[in-house]
Amino acid sequence: MAEGSLIGGTRPFQPQTQAQRRGMKLLFVDSNRGCWGMEQHFISLATGMARQGHEVRVVLRQGSDMEPILRQARMQAPMQTPIQVHAVRFGGGGDPRLLGRLFRLVGQSRPDWLIANDGKLYWPLLILGWLIGSRVALFHHKSVT
Repeated sequence: MAEGSLIGGTRPFQPQTQAQRRGMKLLFVDSNRGCWGMEQHFISLATGMARQGHEVRVVLRQGSDMEPILRQARMQAPMQTPIQVHAVRFGGGGDPRLLGRLFRLVGQSRPDWLIANDGKLYWPLLILGWLIGSRVALFHHKSVT
């Protein structure tokens, strides 16, 4: 079988050279005010991806408890690319101010992935991802009682 041929719809593993590797462009979005378990997961994932060299942008509610944590993390941690924090004043997940900012940022940055763990943002991100051809990762956190 020739090298690089398809087997069952997948290509055989071929390691990439340094020149072929490119960090992903990731856009994280959250509309919560607090910083509990779900938001801590959000922060950990965003900072971890930035430390690995991916371009990370975060859109969140202005004045949320996550804003100072993310701004401080970008100064402290040895990140290959600093996190870009976009704090937006809005009332909730469907607020036109948030959606307008998202559309502008997505148009400018053309992220490879749109990421959210806030159910209010699932549909806007799915539509945006479909429009520009980005992948979408949606997390659902459920409290166990």
